[in-house]
Amino acid sequence: GLIFYDTKVTVMNRVLNATVQRTADHAAPEITLDPLEIVGGEIRSSENSYFCQAARQLGCVPSSQLCVKLASGGDPTYAFNIRFTGEEVHGTSGSFRHFLWQVCKELQSSSLSLLLLCPSSAVNKNKGKYILTPSPITYAEEQLFHFFGQLLGIAIRADVPLPLDLLPSFWKTLVGEPLDPDLDLQEADILTYNYVKKFENISDETELEALCAEIASQHLATESPDCPNKPCCKFTYPSLTGEEVELCPRGRHIPVG
Repeated sequence: GLIFYDTKVTVMNRVLNATVQRTADHAAPEITLDPLEIVGGEIRSSENSYFCQAARQLGCVPSSQLCVKLASGGDPTYAFNIRFTGEEVHGTSGSFRHFLWQVCKELQSSSLSLLLLCPSSAVNKNKGKYILTPSPITYAEEQLFHFFGQLLGIAIRADVPLPLDLLPSFWKTLVGEPLDPDLDLQEADILTYNYVKKFENISDETELEALCAEIASQHLATESPDCPNKPCCKFTYPSLTGEEVELCPRGRHIPVG
């Protein structure tokens, strides 16, 4: 933030052009996309999405072959050419930009599970923003994340802004900047942040019981066997993906009290 935008962009562009690895005498990779798989913008399955179609076809292409000079002029060079089934014209700027727009739309939809809607949006904070899914991923999903990273670099070299609405914590992690335990948790999941702060400020058992009752009313906790009318909280908490996570070993068997 201490360097002017134009200065930073000039330096970055120099770095991009100095790290070109695919020269003009090397043919660009080409992918073929089937628009019929997403007729009307509706995707029948994740495998039919533009994102997955492209990931499959570019999976064997080394990242070095996608490192091209910064796009400029009337006939810019892109990392790969695009051909749409049934169309003669391919590799144009319009096709490439449409592809990136569609991919971003897919990433921020329920058809792909790589991004998760920010939990804070449930209370109208950071509404419409996304974070990386915190759930365990398969090898296939790991490969899709790898392609997602490649697309970020491809878009930078293509000088095409990606319409991805991601929380600052994503970009901090990407560039190796340390996260702020308070601020970044508050931005991503303000409900959990508020509960953590309430637990930190508890001064007696009465306040603890009241807070446990509040949490239990929202998460359908079971009743205490000792006090039937008293909700029984365990040392568990629902994750961002809705799974029950133990806060300590055997946490689901230990009542809070």
